[in-house]
Amino acid sequence: MIKLPAYRYDGTTSNRQEVEICLFDSGEVDILIDGEKLRYKVDDITSTPKVGRIRARFAFSDGSVCEVMEHPELDAAIQMLPHQSRQNKIHGIENHLGAIAVVFVMTIVLMFVVVQYGIPAAAKQVAFMIPVEMEQSMGESTMEVFEKHLCEPSKLSDKRQTQLRKKFIGSLDEEMASRIKLIFLHCKGFGPNAFALPAGFVIFTDDIVKLAKHDNELLGVFAHEVGHVMKRHAMRHVLQNTVTGLVIVLLTGDVGSLASLAAALPTVIVQAKFSRDFETESDDYAAAFLRKRNIPTRHLGEMLERLVKKHGGDRLPDFLSSHPATRERIERLKKNH
Repeated sequence: MIKLPAYRYDGTTSNRQEVEICLFDSGEVDILIDGEKLRYKVDDITSTPKVGRIRARFAFSDGSVCEVMEHPELDAAIQMLPHQSRQNKIHGIENHLGAIAVVFVMTIVLMFVVVQYGIPAAAKQVAFMIPVEMEQSMGESTMEVFEKHLCEPSKLSDKRQTQLRKKFIGSLDEEMASRIKLIFLHCKGFGPNAFALPAGFVIFTDDIVKLAKHDNELLGVFAHEVGHVMKRHAMRHVLQNTVTGLVIVLLTGDVGSLASLAAALPTVIVQAKFSRDFETESDDYAAAFLRKRNIPTRHLGEMLERLVKKHGGDRLPDFLSSHPATRERIERLKKNH
């Protein structure tokens, strides 16, 4: 026989009574209440074991419930009852350190897989679902912030701007040329830099133009930024950092719900530290772009190297500020393959 202290609720009132539960090998269960005895069969009882700080519960066929106190023989008593809920398994795991360790490791691995692969894959899918009109609106809103609050009109001569615009846009095919909008701005706080915005806006600061020793170096940077545009990296970056919005779109298909992200785009673009995959994609895009036009890829590598020295590793441009090994990227591009 096993005796367990418990609190009993009769199922009709909120009154609580201190009782003692007696479980017999014969399959009978007695509840002793102030000298009185209630008898049940084990088949009439359903158990819910202790989980965390929640007491074990015995539910009886007459609607009454007993909350069982902690007791050395509690687990043995539960095993005597035939109707055990699935929470018994949780209780077993909770009291098995090895199982806890396995569950913990599996949880960490699952989180890693979701963050590392699941979210980026979902963000890519949603980014290419966004209508052109919505992306255009987001790009224009972001461009307006750059022009009114972050930068000033370019101080480059009209002749120089026209020269570069003709070279850069002229290097694109007709369809791509219709999508890309090249903008030159004087941005004191950003130094030599370039930005790719949704809807095909590509911003060059005056400082990056002055830093270049050859226009093909700038063309390489331009190609890199076009790569960001074509791969929709800005939108994917925003989506990956706003998982809630991403989940809503995936579950409902309502891409229009992302309109509120427009307000966040300027901050994201300015502070962008794109992932290694994004930077590699844009580097590869730029390299293929240059090779197709018989321009050595080392021009982009040399420009990146000069930018690193100029920024001193402090506030690097968006295409250098991420964690990929910059030296490795530079060497790849300078091999002129």
